[in-house]
Amino acid sequence: MEGEIQTETAVNRDRVAGDRNDDRAAAVVDFLQQTLTSNPVAVAELEVRARAAGLLGVHQRITDAKLFKWAKAQLNIKSQRHGFGSDGVWFWALPAQASLQNDNTNANAKASTPQMGTGGVAHGQDHSRPNEVHSRAIGMADKIPLKPNIHLQWVEGAGRLQLLSPHPGVPAHRWGIFLNDVGYFIQGCWAERAAGFGWDATSLFGCHPGRPLDHLQGAGLLWRLRGGKINSMHADWAMIEVNGEQQVVHRRPAPANFALPWRRAI
Repeated sequence: MEGEIQTETAVNRDRVAGDRNDDRAAAVVDFLQQTLTSNPVAVAELEVRARAAGLLGVHQRITDAKLFKWAKAQLNIKSQRHGFGSDGVWFWALPAQASLQNDNTNANAKASTPQMGTGGVAHGQDHSRPNEVHSRAIGMADKIPLKPNIHLQWVEGAGRLQLLSPHPGVPAHRWGIFLNDVGYFIQGCWAERAAGFGWDATSLFGCHPGRPLDHLQGAGLLWRLRGGKINSMHADWAMIEVNGEQQVVHRRPAPANFALPWRRAI
């Protein structure tokens, strides 16, 4: 009798767990359909929205999440890369959007090129990120904790960035990705480790004062992340992962002519 009760309890527990998984899978499918219904969305931006919806862990990558991979296959979502080299950005798009993009690539590229620096990521008009997607949409100024092992300048600077419009030469969606990277860096463990290794504000946040995306090679670590993550950090270099697959060694820069992005008028 006791064994039968235990078996029935286990069955009920498995049934409840299965129902929860089904509900979560349905929520992921619904989230992707709604988020991608109008335009392709950058993977980094998609992760921000998924975390805000409670569907993705703080440090979890959407490309590693089983439910998102399953939903992507169910919806036949396509992965697209916009841009070239180190400035390339991965997007997810529904099938109809992918076809539309292929039809309009040449016309849109010509329209977009004059608005971008040579190191920026060009997007066609139909797939440009909306202007409202920047710090106020995904920023974390009100959530940044003051940790004793992090330089106050970093925390104050990160908070000030949330009040600024996109940096000159940086598209709104790219600025939003940068702010998101800054927020997770300050909130996580890497800011404390960077401080311990002697990294300064310029080597982390510094950028070219006029055209940040054209000079990423000498920019601070956080400009190089582009929605990726830090895998390891040392006194003179860090290993970062971009787009969930590309491993990049970032040498700690020491540019004399680079500036901190928050030192400009609000």
